Amino acid sequence: MATTDTTGVALEILKRTPADQVAHRQETRILQQSLVDVVRLIQRLDTRISDTRLTSKRCSRWN
Repeated sequence: MATTDTTGVALEILKRTPADQVAHRQETRILQQSLVDVVRLIQRLDTRISDTRLTSKRCSRWN
């Protein structure tokens, strides 16, 4: 079973200056918000697809 060596990652984090850390946190927040936006978009599209299917079924019953 392979193990992951996190020492290198930890050292890189420790080497960061406060300005680097702030920039990294800002980038992380931006990425998180982007992911939230994508999830909301997917949910809206899913709702629209469901609504379209329901409307389509209702219309086909009338014909």
